[in-house]
Amino acid sequence: MNEEVLLNIKTVGIALIFPVAGLLIGLFMKKFVLRKIISFTKKTDWAWDDVAVGSTKGLIIPFFVLLGCYWMIHWLTFDPVIAWRIQKGVMVLCAVIAIVYCARFAKGVLSGAVGVAGKAVPSVSILGHVVSVLVYGLGLLMILQSLGVSITPVLTALGVGGLAVALALQPTLSNFFAGISIILSKQIHVGDYMRLGEGTIEGHVTDITWRNTTIKTLANNLVVVPNSILAGSMFTNYTKPEQEVAVKVDVSVAYNSDLEKVEKIAHATAKKVLADCEAGVTAFEPVIRFHTFGQSSVDFTVVLRARDVTDQLTIKHQMIKDLLVNFRKEGVEIPYPIRTVNIVNR
Repeated sequence: MNEEVLLNIKTVGIALIFPVAGLLIGLFMKKFVLRKIISFTKKTDWAWDDVAVGSTKGLIIPFFVLLGCYWMIHWLTFDPVIAWRIQKGVMVLCAVIAIVYCARFAKGVLSGAVGVAGKAVPSVSILGHVVSVLVYGLGLLMILQSLGVSITPVLTALGVGGLAVALALQPTLSNFFAGISIILSKQIHVGDYMRLGEGTIEGHVTDITWRNTTIKTLANNLVVVPNSILAGSMFTNYTKPEQEVAVKVDVSVAYNSDLEKVEKIAHATAKKVLADCEAGVTAFEPVIRFHTFGQSSVDFTVVLRARDVTDQLTIKHQMIKDLLVNFRKEGVEIPYPIRTVNIVNR
């Protein structure tokens, strides 16, 4: 084996040290340095440092390996043009890693801002998708610019192509912009309990994506509603303007009943139900209102208050049970439907 071959083998061997060193540095950063940083950020009250550290997941080792490859190419004796192209390719991959990190960080910052703002901004995946698309799009344009590609024709082509795509994807874009409209109107948030139209579709909103809104019913089923249909339909949001809801219980008593006594029994029963049930609003004063002379009874309504719309059945269930027991104890009659028929002989 001649001296030139040995020199080339030695040069390649030394060059391979760079990516191996990059791999070792990446492992060291991940196993030791990053763990220390994570433990430190968990102790701070600032939320963005957790986002910044968490966004590096799976990116540290590839980044340092690519840097090692960059210096390996710099060390080896290549044709200058080939070396430049390879180094450019490595730097593009490093830029891709940086773009992925920025997209994760921006999405994490958005989620943190939503958490701080509470329900002022809905926590929905459509916002995260929009932020990610913007970051990736800007990153791609920056990479093209760094490679010497003029982005003006690209932007022009995107404009013309975007028009064609918009015409071809009208239903999809309609759902997308309807989703944006739903978010900006702040009429629906994730977690709200809503009913769509006059039908039976009702439940908690679990997510609003770029295409549809997902509603989880009380039967634990998911109903997927396209955003354009939701934006153009009448719906009832039971969580707004406040989460507490009125619970109405309709009751009938016989005509020979003492209505003052009936009112006191119903009021006392309602107060006890609100106090005993976790779903009840204890500070609410029950309302008793007589409203109808029925065919065989005097009808009235007891109004209670529940903490949430899903608690209505619990309050109504307990109220009916307790009121029936108390009426029986006090001798108040809840009549059966009676109709008197007079027969006249002619």
